[in-house]
Amino acid sequence: MDGSQYLNSGWNLSKEFPQEYREKIFECVEEEKYKQALNLINKEDTKDKEELAKKIKEIKEKAKVLRQKFMAFEMKEHSKEFPNKKQLQTMLENAFDNGAESFIDDWHERFGGISRENTYKALGIKEYSDEGKILAFGERSYIRQYKKDFEESTYDTRQTLSAMANMSGENDYKITWLKPKYQIHSSNNIKPLMSNTELLNMIELTNIKKEYVMGCNMEIDGSKYPIHKDWGFFGKAKVPETWRNKIWECIKNKVKSYDNTTAEIAIVWKKNTYSISHH
Repeated sequence: MDGSQYLNSGWNLSKEFPQEYREKIFECVEEEKYKQALNLINKEDTKDKEELAKKIKEIKEKAKVLRQKFMAFEMKEHSKEFPNKKQLQTMLENAFDNGAESFIDDWHERFGGISRENTYKALGIKEYSDEGKILAFGERSYIRQYKKDFEESTYDTRQTLSAMANMSGENDYKITWLKPKYQIHSSNNIKPLMSNTELLNMIELTNIKKEYVMGCNMEIDGSKYPIHKDWGFFGKAKVPETWRNKIWECIKNKVKSYDNTTAEIAIVWKKNTYSISHH
């Protein structure tokens, strides 16, 4: 969010934030939260679709193997009652497609054929496994029911994520604006003696925020001090003392104004560890 227009117009960060700026920030936050919620929904949808597709593929593979085992077993069991092999095969395929459980029970009751329990044992499957449900309901019916159950099981998660995506207004979430702790002044008519990075590399601080140093560096004009070609060789002695004193006074005022502390503060200027570039 570009705030240069406020700094360049002399806006004081220690006072109230401009309402226009706050509204832009809130709109941005609201949009980001909406995007985040949509992203979560999309991720959850993708995950669910992948999981469901994987499960359906697994069911179909199990159904294919089970069909072969079922047909081979039942053809052998009922070959005497139905000598017409083609007719028996068609009947068994229809039974498997539509759910063979009732077919097995009916055959057992009417003709004394093998029971459902023994059929499951013979096929090596359990009643409540995927194979058991395929045999009970048929492949297509079981897949339809599985999809329905899966969607119902993920309903609450989808509702929660949708609610997050549709949230808006400060009643749902809000930003509390605190009084700033410091300000970094910016002005077109002030030219710092050096960059913030160069200044911070020159000094060691005790109980002083780096932001205060950067702020003071941007507030104190250094254009009247010529860049000395030997500063990089002779250390702090060549950094103008009056400029250093101004930096120090500015920092003390910031600490006093914003930190309200009695802690001892100090700046130690390093020697022979820096050079000043031309700006």
